Amino acid sequence: MVAFNSVPAYTASFLLSLYFSSVQARSPGVLEAIEPRAPKANNTGHSGDKSASGGGSFFKFVTRPDIGAPRWNIKIFDEEALAPGYWFLAPYANLGQVSYPLWNGPHIYDSSGELIWSGAPMFDHRNTHDFKTTVVDDQLMMTLIKTDDVHEAGVIMDNTYNFHSRVDMRGALADANMHDFTVRDNGKRALFMTQKTGEDYDVDIGDYKGPCNVGWQGFRELNLDNGINVFKWNALGHIPLNESTKLEASFEEMCTDKKDGWDILHFNAVDKFDDGDYLVSARHTDTIYKISHKDGSIVWKLGGRHSDFEFPDFRTKFTRQHHVRFHSQNETHQLITLMNNAAGHGHSKYEKPSSESSWGLFLALRVDQTPMTVELVARFQHPLGEFTTSRGSVSILPNDNAFVGWTYRSVHSEHAPDGRLLMYAEAKHEAANTYRAYKLPWVGKPSAPPDVHSAAMDFGDQGMSTMVYVSWNGDTETKSWNLLHTTPSGDEAELIATSARQGFETVLSWKGYAKYVQLVALDAEGSEVGKSKIIKTIPPRSLETLSVADEAKWLEDHSLTAVSDTVADSLILKRLGWFGYPIVAFTLGFMCCAVAVAAGYFLFQARARSKMEWVKWWQHPMPGYKSVSGSDDEEKEQWDLEDDEGHELEQPKSKHRIYVTRPSGEVGRQDEDRLGRGAVSGRVPFVRQVTGPLVTQ
Repeated sequence: MVAFNSVPAYTASFLLSLYFSSVQARSPGVLEAIEPRAPKANNTGHSGDKSASGGGSFFKFVTRPDIGAPRWNIKIFDEEALAPGYWFLAPYANLGQVSYPLWNGPHIYDSSGELIWSGAPMFDHRNTHDFKTTVVDDQLMMTLIKTDDVHEAGVIMDNTYNFHSRVDMRGALADANMHDFTVRDNGKRALFMTQKTGEDYDVDIGDYKGPCNVGWQGFRELNLDNGINVFKWNALGHIPLNESTKLEASFEEMCTDKKDGWDILHFNAVDKFDDGDYLVSARHTDTIYKISHKDGSIVWKLGGRHSDFEFPDFRTKFTRQHHVRFHSQNETHQLITLMNNAAGHGHSKYEKPSSESSWGLFLALRVDQTPMTVELVARFQHPLGEFTTSRGSVSILPNDNAFVGWTYRSVHSEHAPDGRLLMYAEAKHEAANTYRAYKLPWVGKPSAPPDVHSAAMDFGDQGMSTMVYVSWNGDTETKSWNLLHTTPSGDEAELIATSARQGFETVLSWKGYAKYVQLVALDAEGSEVGKSKIIKTIPPRSLETLSVADEAKWLEDHSLTAVSDTVADSLILKRLGWFGYPIVAFTLGFMCCAVAVAAGYFLFQARARSKMEWVKWWQHPMPGYKSVSGSDDEEKEQWDLEDDEGHELEQPKSKHRIYVTRPSGEVGRQDEDRLGRGAVSGRVPFVRQVTGPLVTQ
């Protein structure tokens, strides 16, 4: 089985055959690396420079002011060689989130940089990471890591942009981190990283012996059907401290850092081999580990201080690597990809550049010989020759191209199998970074209706026009829009305009005034794929001051076509409101008369009871009470309690008045028994003990 987001099985087989053929044709044991060639001129008839939707750093939409997705500077060198698919990116401002800009969150773009979907509002503009697709229950779905103030969780969403499930990434040895979340096996399993910090361990390293606050990390494979760990592993007891190259100070200073602890490993990727073993990347040891699924032992180490592999070709070496992925294997070789960051943060010698820039690497591991060796399949250079000092991603696409995410400014690039640069894109806003970038197939069918904004504009002598804006967040199928002039109920509609889709948001206009409109989405075959709600057009200010007759006349003067009787009637009814309907007017009049009669009776009864204290009259006996005294002495007046069948209950041995409140207005049997025994304390449900005249409760 092929790992998630790696080369499909048929592609991996093709690459393996291509690779081994090339090895046989060359000197045995070592594959000559094919250097990336300078980008050739675009062969599609234009310069190759694109800027998604004009100026500005962010998209702005009339229909969705809550969306402010990043926009792109794009350079294309060979458009025909690009693979189909959509960009999956999750821009963020900073990892330690202190602000919530509109563009923070998961986004999908087409290959020209036009926005398809923004999930930023859905996730409250919080940071999200590792945004990609997978197959769950035989359906293509999206997965991501959502961060919050407490814990992180894996989220699975379907292609209607509704939540399918949420994976609690807590438990086991520690909380999860934001580096990796991979759903496998048709949604049955999930792989993610864990970390354990805040504890001291006794260590003996170098010239230091004593307690050490070490950040031990690991991973889990979780059964999503029952939440049980299929496999869990932690580096504690497997990887010694002396493998770490995270040395910014003395061993004692690193160990006694109580704030952050000694991050000796910094695991940032986990994947799984076909044989069941696990592949793990540790940035702070410059090493990739193969972990046995049987006993958790380390099968081999690739890179770092204690590598089990030799690197005959210096171009296969890496440091501070990220996003290692297994692709395929046979009896002699295993194929993996990774981001060779080639530089890190900090000031130690281990953080300094180990190459002229960062590279994406496609490597073949020769595992059938001793010593094992590393051979180069291809490598992909940063399009601007820069360093990505943290994060990043490398994916192999179905057509064998490579898609590489460079994190900073969300730069991402696509390369031919020989390393040739085909395109790259860069966010116009410098602070818009993305942990990983993917190019993936996707069909979005949002369950929410399209968003519409309609407004009438008066151009004076040139007449009136209705301007309509429409968007459908997440839709990939709409190719054109039909604009309908309709009624509030939608029982009559007229097609007045049509337009090809213009990107995320499309603008349609009609020379005339359409008070109610509806938008219909059509696919490439002209079939309806969705429609908006009926929207009332915002009228010009002058229209609001006209009488009903003048408004109808105005409509005739400002419409190219005559307004139908139905539409005209609906306009009059809308101006009159519900009073325009006879049955509504009659009902309201009858109700007003009934209220007046009731009010008169109320005043009459109040006058007749003028000798009674007003507060006493207000506390008219409730159901369950019966008057037994007609005395004018209100303080001596008593009330007998009755049960539901009208039988008298024993009078409490007290001068206290009893006030019983039940939600249903009835006296329950349990309360009756208690009241009969004189149990009138406040502990009885719905029973209150009061003294003196009854007061309003």
